[in-house]
Amino acid sequence: MKSLIAIAALLASMSVCAQRPEGQDWWACQSVAAAGLIREDNRWKTAAFNHDARFTLIADGDGLTTESAAMALDVLHDVGRVSCEVDGLDIFCISNLVGTSLTFRQDTGRGAIAETLSAAQRANSGTAVSIIAFECAKG
Repeated sequence: MKSLIAIAALLASMSVCAQRPEGQDWWACQSVAAAGLIREDNRWKTAAFNHDARFTLIADGDGLTTESAAMALDVLHDVGRVSCEVDGLDIFCISNLVGTSLTFRQDTGRGAIAETLSAAQRANSGTAVSIIAFECAKG
């Protein structure tokens, strides 16, 4: 947790997105684990996935700004295809561009990003399904 707080402080000082917008809450987040399945040789195999993601989530009313959700989902180039919904303390965001979704629990600061990829969606990728768990420190 101490390293998460240190990263939050670093992100806050280095990133324009991490600057606290007036009247909005924000969380500095980092991935903590990732796993999934990949299609190889016409069979599904378990696989470890890189999980070095660091991003900032910014509150927008009860939910998240679409820009911060798009950054977390790695679809900032097409932010118009990201939408978020709120259910109590849970926030759900989805990108209908690449089949990626984000779930975030505001009271625990924990969440996950689920991604479904096919070779047709992104260059240099095979068919894969992955889950990335992340934790956030509130700024």
